Amino acid sequence: MIPLYQPHVPAGVAAAVQDVLASKQIAGDGRLPGFEDRLREFVHWPHVSATAEFSRTVEMVLRLAGVGAGDAVLVSPLACLATTMPILQVGARPVWCDLHLDTGGIAPDEIARRHSSRTKAALLYHWVGIPGDIRGVQQAAAALGLPVIEDANEALGAEYDGRPIGAHGSEFCVFSFSPVRLITTGEGAAVASRDEELDRRVRLARRYGIPEQGFRDALGEIAPDCDISTGGTHNYMNRIAGAIGALQMNDVADLVARQRSNGAFYDEQLASIPGITRLLSASDRVPSYWVYCFRCERRNDLRRALRDAGIYASTVHMRTDRYTCFGAGPADLPGVEEFERTQLCIPSGWWVSNEDREYVVDAIRRGW
Repeated sequence: MIPLYQPHVPAGVAAAVQDVLASKQIAGDGRLPGFEDRLREFVHWPHVSATAEFSRTVEMVLRLAGVGAGDAVLVSPLACLATTMPILQVGARPVWCDLHLDTGGIAPDEIARRHSSRTKAALLYHWVGIPGDIRGVQQAAAALGLPVIEDANEALGAEYDGRPIGAHGSEFCVFSFSPVRLITTGEGAAVASRDEELDRRVRLARRYGIPEQGFRDALGEIAPDCDISTGGTHNYMNRIAGAIGALQMNDVADLVARQRSNGAFYDEQLASIPGITRLLSASDRVPSYWVYCFRCERRNDLRRALRDAGIYASTVHMRTDRYTCFGAGPADLPGVEEFERTQLCIPSGWWVSNEDREYVVDAIRRGW
């Protein structure tokens, strides 16, 4: 079976982890310059901070954006539970928005349409690493005074308008380093913040609100005159994860290049196959190609044919508004309904060889 997901394990990882263990300094305490500095360089943005886990980080930045009990967050229901469940965890509720059929991302005109006095933020999920309409969402949200949170958990390595995802000035953009993302730290995440002040607040919130300076005195004791003015949580990346992340950055450019090559191959080859509708017609965006997504009729038949051929095709996510924990049940969203009915994802990760991708295309050409 050609896998849809596969963790990348960088060379030297065992030795790097052993070095951290031998140092007896495992806790991160927010001091991971080897990883964070290289992330900032890769994202082309100065305000990037590593955290412990993706969903906890989404919850954290929702709170930092002012979202709390009784509030509402605009979001597409066609998203990972890791995206939508944190809304409940802060006591808010999602307001479901329709999406663009060519990207799977929230449609900007939905922001004004679904906005109410309770709305406190717009959450833009970049569907399987395909950049949504960042500029359109930002402009629509700004007109209503709403912060924008980008969910880039599958979009590390993607670009919009010539710049990496994370470098477009949204209040927050959250990345994931879980086991099946482009790079993994075992578990982990990172936040690109709009400016230095928001980044400072992230760095406080990820470790109980403890200031980075002055919390301990010269003897290493907790300093009684050091105040904690705002609360926080346990969400800082430990040094084992940071060491793995720093090694991953040695390979990330090559991994992205390989996935873009696979994506470009599928773009070219699938264009001539009847029944296949490719996504992303906009020329200002480059997906991460975490997986390769397209739309087709009789989607389930094609998925079954590809699975029978040893290709792990999948719908990856389903709409989360069907879960009763979110309230009233599925919303009336024609774009979401059509997209969910027809979308399918095939392997395009760095491990997919030229022979693999040719085999995938040949299997699709044989029909379903």
